[in-house]
Amino acid sequence: METKKTKVVVLMLVALLAGIAQANMLVNPGFEEGAFAAKVMPDGWSMSWLSYTSGWTWLSGAGAHSGSKYLKLNAWVTGTDTDPYQYIPATEDLVYAFSVWAKAAPGKTADAGAIIYWYDTGDNQIGDTIHLTHTTVGDEWTYVEWTLTAPAGTAEACFSLEGLYANGFWLGDAPNPDGGGIYYDDASMLGSSPDVDAGPDMITWKGQTVSLTGSTSLVGSITWSAIPAAGASITGGDTLTPDVTLTPEVSPFTYMLKLDIDGNYDVMMIDVYDDACEAAKAAGLGADNLGDVDGNCITDFKDFAVVAATLWLTDKTLTAPVPKP
Repeated sequence: METKKTKVVVLMLVALLAGIAQANMLVNPGFEEGAFAAKVMPDGWSMSWLSYTSGWTWLSGAGAHSGSKYLKLNAWVTGTDTDPYQYIPATEDLVYAFSVWAKAAPGKTADAGAIIYWYDTGDNQIGDTIHLTHTTVGDEWTYVEWTLTAPAGTAEACFSLEGLYANGFWLGDAPNPDGGGIYYDDASMLGSSPDVDAGPDMITWKGQTVSLTGSTSLVGSITWSAIPAAGASITGGDTLTPDVTLTPEVSPFTYMLKLDIDGNYDVMMIDVYDDACEAAKAAGLGADNLGDVDGNCITDFKDFAVVAATLWLTDKTLTAPVPKP
């Protein structure tokens, strides 16, 4: 990745957007602007190793998700950085949604991924580089989204679309520099809004309906979504208080529920367990229930049966002297 001195122009452009709540914080997110030519990046984006034309291609034509231009990242020399990126002002403890539309070459698959770096006011990186979970996409445009909370001390984020996995694992049909790779268009970075509250984080169990308690000071279109969407059923998703039923394939499992008011959003987390007893234990309830011998969160005659079979009338008196503890 290039030195941070090269980001000055990007920051000047992004600063113009800083006061606009929920505007896309990325500059030129659809790769439409710039002097379209070989070895030239779209405006607002940077990339290392620009002299290597095989690593990426700025394309123009009917294949774009929107507009007329998009990027293709190819799989090529291991260790070479082909990831387009830009720096964006960010605020600690805010939730940010990063997204992009992605697709593979015709008839192929590829892994859509992104990398996030957090920086403080002194341009020092905070914590480890975050390689966001890859999502396998086919040859149709697919929306991919990741949500992260900026750590303490954050003043800036670096959002980088990934063309090569961190440890040298090739994308998709790898290695295939002459026909594989991945296409990206319409990237986005949005910050959560203090004017929207998705409600407190919760604990539940499979199949149990959870009534959410969102609130907002804004007037606008209400949309709830679950991340991931698989196993999530939302009833009344256009109201502040929908009902959500979650049935993940594995548990415990954590869903993120996102409340969006015309692009202003907040998120809450729901941990899902196998059953009501496991959920109660996760919530710290029933820990002092000494009568629940069999651990099913219910004290009944089954517990007395366990006591009778294993503990009842057990003689603990000494039959010989023992060492002093």
